[in-house]
Amino acid sequence: MKVVFLVFSLVFPFMSVIADEKIVSLDPVFGLSQSARFYYVGSEGNQTLRGELLVAGKKSTQLPDVCEHEGGDAQLHDAYTVSAGKTFFIFTCSWVVMHPGVNLKGTDFVSYVYSDKTIRSLVNDKNLASSISGYEGSLEEGGDYFWYSTRTLASKKLKEAARGARQDSLELSHDVVLVRLKDKDFEALKSYLTQERLDSLLKETPVSRVNSGIYNDFGFALGEAGSNKVAYSLLSKVEAVSPERVVLKLNIADVLWGSDKVKSKQYYQDYIAVMKAQDKERLIPSRAMERVK
Repeated sequence: MKVVFLVFSLVFPFMSVIADEKIVSLDPVFGLSQSARFYYVGSEGNQTLRGELLVAGKKSTQLPDVCEHEGGDAQLHDAYTVSAGKTFFIFTCSWVVMHPGVNLKGTDFVSYVYSDKTIRSLVNDKNLASSISGYEGSLEEGGDYFWYSTRTLASKKLKEAARGARQDSLELSHDVVLVRLKDKDFEALKSYLTQERLDSLLKETPVSRVNSGIYNDFGFALGEAGSNKVAYSLLSKVEAVSPERVVLKLNIADVLWGSDKVKSKQYYQDYIAVMKAQDKERLIPSRAMERVK
């Protein structure tokens, strides 16, 4: 199980750090605020993280929500603004969670979302905040995932949630899958690309020549995760609308290898033939050549 600790590398370019405080630049601006300040209050080991919106030459506006000490001091995971019809200011706190006795080890992420329409009386939009909060790590039953672990993913999720979307769009689902695929987090891929989610996506956005590349990536990801039956079912739908996709032939060959070697070899042969015809023989994976022998 992978625990996401990567966002500070995304946050630092937008922050200046002075002692125990962080100044975050806001783009777009939130009301008249071009930056926010976060700081700790309390004794060491029992600190509360607070924040305020800053306006040049004017009194700061205190954020009504704070991140309390919960078995450890909260860290500022990220803070930024998003334009989605109106401007939202978001900050997310994280806590390391560790209870070996109950197989609980990971990181909890809690977000707070404010709208510039209520800037005089800031109120956390709990529904939107919940959509970009989560836990990443082990549980007694297995594991859980913080899907919107980067600012880009969280921003896209918030925009969709603000429009009333109940599930991730095909494009956002693709972004989530690519992040986990890059990390080779195969358990997460299986947990995200469930049959239920795929059925819902296919119903809302059927496979077409326009989006066949996305569904092909889903099939590849499922194959890499070992869900070959589900992968083949999805890749077959891609093949029905876009049979000329070269990498699709390789993906289908790979997911069939464990269950139908005869059919798999035919796809490998078709793939190899096309690659040679395009003078790309050097790019053919060695497994494809070995398996057709």
